Amino acid sequence: MRLCIVDEIDKVDQEIEALLLEVLSAFQITVPKLGTIHATTIPFVVLSSNEERRLGDPLRRRCLYLRFEYPTVEREREILGCGEISHEQRDLLLPLLAKTEADRKRLLLRSGFESLIAESKRYRDELMCFAEEMGSPAAMEATA
Repeated sequence: MRLCIVDEIDKVDQEIEALLLEVLSAFQITVPKLGTIHATTIPFVVLSSNEERRLGDPLRRRCLYLRFEYPTVEREREILGCGEISHEQRDLLLPLLAKTEADRKRLLLRSGFESLIAESKRYRDELMCFAEEMGSPAAMEATA
């Protein structure tokens, strides 16, 4: 089985969606001047969408549709296993934070990453203060 990932399918043209529909329904693709190419294995296709436009019903019927919401602050802490960005996590987090080479170079400079760490701590403190004001028990436990 082949895995294919199509990121942000909602941003492609309707023609690409129709092409994908052909792949998912007939396990083949027709290319002008080349003809029809049949899949040698059943494709496993993962689509991601920001829901900027609604996908067509034929495509949606052929998909398992899962919606992921942004996690809460408590869930983020549970997933990352820490309350703030530390110097030791730089190499692990850098590929996730730096989307371009310019971002990477800026963050590799000590002052650039230092400001990011300081901003993450400031943001954490603001969230904790807000949660305390709202009376959130989870936030009060996290600050204890």
